[in-house]
Amino acid sequence: AGEDKLVKVWDISLKTCVATIVHDQKVSSLAVDSDLVLTGADRLLGGFDRCSFEKVFEIELPEKITALHIDENRQLYTAESSIRTWSLESLVGAVRKGKGSRTHGVVGFNDENENIKSFPQQSQIENDHKSTKLERILNNPKLRGQFMQFLKDSYAEESLSFWIATQRYREFYDGGNCDAGALSQLGLEIIQEYISSDAPRAVNINSSLRDELEQMNSKSFSPDTFNRAEKEVLVLLDTNFVYRFSETVYGSSSSP
Repeated sequence: AGEDKLVKVWDISLKTCVATIVHDQKVSSLAVDSDLVLTGADRLLGGFDRCSFEKVFEIELPEKITALHIDENRQLYTAESSIRTWSLESLVGAVRKGKGSRTHGVVGFNDENENIKSFPQQSQIENDHKSTKLERILNNPKLRGQFMQFLKDSYAEESLSFWIATQRYREFYDGGNCDAGALSQLGLEIIQEYISSDAPRAVNINSSLRDELEQMNSKSFSPDTFNRAEKEVLVLLDTNFVYRFSETVYGSSSSP
């Protein structure tokens, strides 16, 4: 789903927006591969990892991109004033090696008029900075409330609601309420609301972890039961929503 400078990725079965890819220019075209989401925004060809949605590369072309297409052989076609053909295998391989390539006699991205930027995994410093910003939002009741409203507007409030539920679950135990029956009942309610495949507010977590939590019995719950799921949900919030929130009237007015 496209909206000006945004590409939103939805899990149709859960009716949940799982990622938002933000661009500096208006998005004009989109193509999806088994490994990549490719976007055309003005003259920029962007490649994003289909699992993490992190940017893998960005190529500046001489002319505006009007259409993208990928065939069964993983050949990418970019429509400008002419059609370019790219081998995605060669393209991604060259990005990883840090150098350009030519495919089928057509200039790939090593032309003097083109500029390629590769985007490796974010450094620990960047991750620490993002985590600090998210922590400030979560630990500040006013900011957290504004963030919740922002997520509701983005149809993704279940992620923050789940985090709040897991905090209450942990506080219940830490507060001396160690009755196993009461703890397991609270845990089962969280699973039914946020974890089960048919949960009304299912969060986006790894399928194997979802299966593992769905199979929990009343004797299996502990204070750490939801730690892994909580971590995955926080990564999703951090990656897909914190920056956008900081750019809205909610974030700019409070400077998270």
